[in-house]
Amino acid sequence: MLLSRILLLSLAVLAYIYFRRAWRDYQRQRRETRKIESSERMQACATCGTFVPASAAVHRDDRVYCSGEHARAGAEDKV
Repeated sequence: MLLSRILLLSLAVLAYIYFRRAWRDYQRQRRETRKIESSERMQACATCGTFVPASAAVHRDDRVYCSGEHARAGAEDKV
């Protein structure tokens, strides 16, 4: 009788530990997902249409480019 109670209590403790870890991992994943969703704005390159983060974009003549090379190509197209 005592052994069955100890075994039942052990299983309950192990189940608690397992579900607590699973819940913590789930919460961590949700926080990371929210960080990704709230990341910076993406802008399309005027030459190739590739989306780049606003901080990495090259701005020239009121247009957005993904690289300096495409910014030069865009400036040459205007001439």
